[in-house]
Amino acid sequence: MKKPAKFNFAPLFNLVKSLSMSERIYFKKFTSANTSKDDKESVMLFNALEGMNVFDQQKIKAVFIEENLVAKINLTGFYLNYQLMGILRSYHSTISIGAELKDSLRDMELLYNKGHYVQCKKLLEKAKKKASHYERLDRVIELLEWERKLVSKDIGIEHQEKFMRKIFDELGEVLEKKLNRYQFEHCFTIKYSMIKRYNIFRSESDYKRWKKLTDTSIFLKGGKPLTPTAEIYHHFINSMDYFVKGNMHKVFSIVQNRFEALEKMPDIIKDSPHQYITVLSNIASLRASLSIIGTTNYKENKKIFFNTLNIIKKIDANTTELETRIFANISIHEIGFHINTGDFIIASNLSEHWEKEMIKRNIKLGKCSELSFLYYSSYAHFASGKHFLAHQSINQLLKSNYSETRIDMQCYAMILNLMLLFDIGNIKDMKTALVDTEKFIIKKDRLYRIEKTIIELFKALIKKKVDANAIKKTFIKVKEKLMLSKKEKYAANFDEFDHFLWWVEGKIGGKTMTELAKACLQTK
Repeated sequence: MKKPAKFNFAPLFNLVKSLSMSERIYFKKFTSANTSKDDKESVMLFNALEGMNVFDQQKIKAVFIEENLVAKINLTGFYLNYQLMGILRSYHSTISIGAELKDSLRDMELLYNKGHYVQCKKLLEKAKKKASHYERLDRVIELLEWERKLVSKDIGIEHQEKFMRKIFDELGEVLEKKLNRYQFEHCFTIKYSMIKRYNIFRSESDYKRWKKLTDTSIFLKGGKPLTPTAEIYHHFINSMDYFVKGNMHKVFSIVQNRFEALEKMPDIIKDSPHQYITVLSNIASLRASLSIIGTTNYKENKKIFFNTLNIIKKIDANTTELETRIFANISIHEIGFHINTGDFIIASNLSEHWEKEMIKRNIKLGKCSELSFLYYSSYAHFASGKHFLAHQSINQLLKSNYSETRIDMQCYAMILNLMLLFDIGNIKDMKTALVDTEKFIIKKDRLYRIEKTIIELFKALIKKKVDANAIKKTFIKVKEKLMLSKKEKYAANFDEFDHFLWWVEGKIGGKTMTELAKACLQTK
């Protein structure tokens, strides 16, 4: 008997760990309905891989040795890989319109090749109706190609030109919609990428840069959205111009328009919930911002915030990518909300909870989400007095390479590190960190008036490490400078300014950071 080739288990481990909860349940239901020997061995291997936090070839081998099946280890690996791919195809064909339409195209090709043109035409019409309804423009184009091929098979010669003209006109309309959608998506990407780098701008020069680098008039040329997706992008584009100015109330009204537009498309939401998650995330983010918290009734705002998170939680995460997005949005916004309402201990406890969940569910956040999670976790731990946990989170953040992602937050994290080092009395490391922080802020062109004042503060604190009275006077002067800087247009359009100010005011005395944060709440 020929010996089976050696199987590489590492990619299979990654595949198993990437499965969403729904996919894992589907696999187990499928295999439990089959009782073949190969299925039992593949389930045994699946369970071994699923139970690992990190890949370990020896653990796999040990499982097979224990069952006296070591000779079948490679064969079982190949079988499980083949089985998983088949089950995933089956699972997604039942929940994905894209997969369903692909199956229809394959069936049409089989029917056409067998000469069953009438059945092929019926299947085409059904698939085309579905593709148009779900705005699957690529599939509509493919189906129009099949419609063209069928003209010579079921249309009389005297009518063929008329039908070809109809197909040609329809193709032109679809291509126009496709180009229109791409134009709006392109304009969205131009603005969104700038926000993901710099977030809210802080000065008039920032505003001029934004206008110059995000001018989309040449692409849109006054055009209107021709599809529901293009309309969503249109609302998104409009909201960004207000977001970067810090005008959150105007952003909120436009986000509501996006939300209402999506609510009218339940089938599209079910098929592809990404845009729905995004708009709900935007609502949660706005509800958690100090701009909204400080100007709306606290209880009402809190109720709407958590209702929004509950809607996100109920979305069916049928892929790992969706599961990760849902997890990131819920965890980050929940921690951020409790920070901005002064509930630092709750925020800190939530951070610990979500971190354990991340490990348990093998969730790997994207760079931007990871940066936000670590920053908010660090601040929550810091503000609640859990300095060891704050040190862990901030160190993990500072050691990671986030490149150009949220440069503003990277700067705030470095400043938070200085605050932490001062509070724990580590002046030696604070000196080194201060040099690194100033260099980074200057290099990234973020040395605004507020940042200059902050750098000056820590330079003064290094010199006045013994005299408590001198330190208090330094904090008083810094607060005065910060309040003057706040009056400049766009200067303090970011929540992290208040986060820093709470710390400064806490050092002056009279109120705790929690009391200062809660003073912002509108309780009447």
